[in-house]
Amino acid sequence: MKIKPLLLLIVSTAAAFGISLKEFLYRKGVEFYRSGNYVGALEIFNYLGNYKSSAFYRKKLFSFFSQQPELGDIHTEPPIRIKIGEFKHSVEFYRNSGKIEVKASKRGFKVFNKEVQSFEIDLEKPSRIKVDGKYYTLKGKLRLVKHCGRNLIILVLPLEEYLLHVLPSEVYPNWNIEALKAQAVASRTFALYNILKRKDAPYDVDSGTNFQVFNFSLKILPKVKEAVETTEGEVLTFQGRPIYAMFHSNSGGETCSFKELLGLNLPYLSAIRDPYSLRAPKWVSWKITISRERFKVFPFPVEDFKFTERHRGRVRFMELKTDKGTYKIPFTFTGRLLLKIPSNWCYKLGKNKGYWLIVGRGFGHCLGMSQWGAEIMAEEGKSYKEILKFYYRNTGIKKLY
Repeated sequence: MKIKPLLLLIVSTAAAFGISLKEFLYRKGVEFYRSGNYVGALEIFNYLGNYKSSAFYRKKLFSFFSQQPELGDIHTEPPIRIKIGEFKHSVEFYRNSGKIEVKASKRGFKVFNKEVQSFEIDLEKPSRIKVDGKYYTLKGKLRLVKHCGRNLIILVLPLEEYLLHVLPSEVYPNWNIEALKAQAVASRTFALYNILKRKDAPYDVDSGTNFQVFNFSLKILPKVKEAVETTEGEVLTFQGRPIYAMFHSNSGGETCSFKELLGLNLPYLSAIRDPYSLRAPKWVSWKITISRERFKVFPFPVEDFKFTERHRGRVRFMELKTDKGTYKIPFTFTGRLLLKIPSNWCYKLGKNKGYWLIVGRGFGHCLGMSQWGAEIMAEEGKSYKEILKFYYRNTGIKKLY
């Protein structure tokens, strides 16, 4: 089936500046793609049409999202590879037998005065490591890998142990147990999808918001442990395969459709009226001020801006006014992320003393489960299965191990 992407628009060229707006967006799209921000990358490449390799990246992204991975013979807990950082100079490990120092070299690493292409060490208990002068505590199998000229630090953990550090990083660990269970299943599914789809990549996920936040240093509370253990091995499936289980903080009253935003029909990520998120204590509404400093992320000086082309109240594009003309960029993921605006359900009220005032509803991309909505549902007596069924339509729960 041939899928026609939405928003194949021609972007005006800012020829008078150092690089064109098209080139700026293209480079940002490639950056998003390489870092794992696939929705942001797809928005940009949809927008750019056939500019340079946009069609190539768009095809790869359509395949990533639409071709759900097969579960195969997964009957035991899989490991997950987490990129937790990079280093420029050295990593030092402290063990009872002494210090092990691994130094970066042009082609690999130098350890014990020998050149190696990669390095691996098993930290069986929480251990201190020193990365370019800064100390961290980690546990698990640690790998140092050279990739595209970068020195990557990758931690390998059992999937369930990984989730113990994801939940308190993504939601409040004192939330209702049913909301925590819903987050555990969604996070496990999202992680497994990437494990199965990124086998050729040097890591499955990173520790930031491009995937889901992972913080090893946070204390694991009993409720988090209970939520992970009681849902062990459970994942969300559509037509028997795991889904790309996206989630966000607060929908503001309605989730978004993946098809409407990105031109690809994922039936389990549809627009849903969400009254629960409107009863949350945070991010139902907000207001922020932004200065011209934030607009320095663009390759030209921005004098003013406006939000345009709304859909169900949400901004799809923004126009940037410069002394050379007005230029339009996609906003749902790209402009919102670059300018650090909480959601695309927003309005510009005006400018005062050099600051623009913006008000809005919700927080995040609004695809999939609203985390605050899940908490309110749980407080009102809904089970984690009811929560997941509400936000991920047409899905089932499958226990793999």
